[in-house]
Amino acid sequence: MKNLLCLTKVLLILCTSTVFADNLKSLLQSINSFRASFKQVSYDNQGKLIGEQSGSMIYARPKRLFWRTLKPDQREIIVSDSKLWIYDVDLMQVTEQAYQANSENYSLLSILEDFATLKKRYSIKDKIAKQEHIFELSARKNNLPTRKILLKFLNKQLIQINLLDHLEHMTVISFTQIKKNKPIDTEVFKLKVPQGIDYIKS
Repeated sequence: MKNLLCLTKVLLILCTSTVFADNLKSLLQSINSFRASFKQVSYDNQGKLIGEQSGSMIYARPKRLFWRTLKPDQREIIVSDSKLWIYDVDLMQVTEQAYQANSENYSLLSILEDFATLKKRYSIKDKIAKQEHIFELSARKNNLPTRKILLKFLNKQLIQINLLDHLEHMTVISFTQIKKNKPIDTEVFKLKVPQGIDYIKS
């Protein structure tokens, strides 16, 4: 009888975990394009503020991202055609490299488009409070650089991502002025390099 109860409990946990994963997968896969303003705040393991950025971003499937930081420094990050460009406006420098989609350092693109790997590496729990749906992803192994990921949805809209790294530093990315699944001009994912810029290809 005791063994039967234990088995039942294990099956319930597995079924519940699968439901959580299916709910998250459905919400993420519903995002075909995403445009928003963002604020990114970072804290150390004591909760002390160590960095703050703000700007705008545009995402479109498959694997296209434009991320522009306006404060405190001006920087553009573009992912398109399996390449990653980082344009530092203040340094007048562009760096080009291959985009590693399966990187263990989780980015917005990895979260939105590589759910199979996400589910493999992280256990998933969720909770619903009024109109908010929050998913907590915990690393299955301690060797992952990103130990926890928190995804917050409001009325099925992604509004916040929290990332906790192996040093217990927390990065909180909040989205506002969101436009989901609206037409995107793909020209925005093409890097436009002004004359006189130092171009580095790695």
